[in-house]
Amino acid sequence: MADTSPRGDEITQLQVKAKGERPNRTGLPDSLKAGIENLSGYSLDNVKVHYNSNKPAQLQAHAYAQGTDIHLAPGQEKHLPHEAWHVVQQKQGRVRPTLQMKGGVSVNDDSSLEKEADTMGQLAGQSVPLRLPARNILQARFHSSHVFQLVPVSLGDVGKYYSIVRDDNGANDTGRLASIDGGGWYTFDDVSGDNGVRVRGQSNIIQEVSSPSTPMFSVGGISFQNPINFGFTSTSALNATKPLAHGTWGQLTGQKANSGVSIGDYGSYGGIQYLEQTGDGLTGDHQPSGAAIKEAIRLELHRSLNQVLTRGMARIAYQKAITVVVTEVWHRASSRTYGGRNTPNQISDDAKDLMQAAIWDWEKTVPHLQSEGFSNQEISDIWDGLNELREEFFKTGDPQFPK
Repeated sequence: MADTSPRGDEITQLQVKAKGERPNRTGLPDSLKAGIENLSGYSLDNVKVHYNSNKPAQLQAHAYAQGTDIHLAPGQEKHLPHEAWHVVQQKQGRVRPTLQMKGGVSVNDDSSLEKEADTMGQLAGQSVPLRLPARNILQARFHSSHVFQLVPVSLGDVGKYYSIVRDDNGANDTGRLASIDGGGWYTFDDVSGDNGVRVRGQSNIIQEVSSPSTPMFSVGGISFQNPINFGFTSTSALNATKPLAHGTWGQLTGQKANSGVSIGDYGSYGGIQYLEQTGDGLTGDHQPSGAAIKEAIRLELHRSLNQVLTRGMARIAYQKAITVVVTEVWHRASSRTYGGRNTPNQISDDAKDLMQAAIWDWEKTVPHLQSEGFSNQEISDIWDGLNELREEFFKTGDPQFPK
């Protein structure tokens, strides 16, 4: 049950933490606090949980939320996720008294808010969201009719389309998930022609929808279909870091070591290395870059499993990531991600949108393939083959090579 008070209308701003996360002194478990904040976009730093409280008994309840205070009767900790979401509802200004109890206490027992608190509290308790600095929150917007269609999203969903509620004007719209920014904020592109549209809280990401069309892009007079399903799940991210058995590359490629590769060949970097001949003037170019792949895996492992990506794990993922064979001369001179051209900011941006990173890398590669005498159809086939392997790599975390 939700107890209203003047504090129930407070809007607490999330502050960017310049020197790391502030200690959790709320009494909420870290995972539950992070889950509620990510779903709602509201900070719970000013919440106080009162365990073994005698106050719920005065209202003939097991637990209740009043403003930013949560009171739990002895042994009633199971109600904490439910009551934590009631705090969010009160911060949103959606809780109004529906009955008066003795002593003039205002109580809200709205069944829709109660059901919502059950649903959202359970979701929050199951999630381990990104631990990134939060953006400043300026105002509250909420559309209660959407809550029960909520679809939690993760880094593996970047590139998919969703119906959303925009934060800038509160309008219903559709768009492509571009990034998960932390603190309950999400960025969408292709929203009624706009990019960089912000959405606050997963409660305003309603449901996945079909892409409005099959997006295409053109390079060098050739039309290419946008890739889809570019993003790791917790399972595939972890699997991408697991060591390979001895002899894997020979079995995967079906060839002997140093059999040779040609420009335009593609597959996992380790497989390309296995086949390369010393002094052939060729190399594999990761697309997206190996650095972006490692960063995307690091983010997903931290978000979903609270696990650290070690250097050894990163090296394994680098070997499994997909590359295309190019000349060493072109790679050093023109690859978008070679050496110092792959800045930390670029790596971070690419990791959050692997699909767009692959397109940008390919835009640099097409002229190189054309200069090497490849036809438009051959270049298109290479792109389609790369996407097939990349989608499978992101889905499974397993090394890939054309069959």
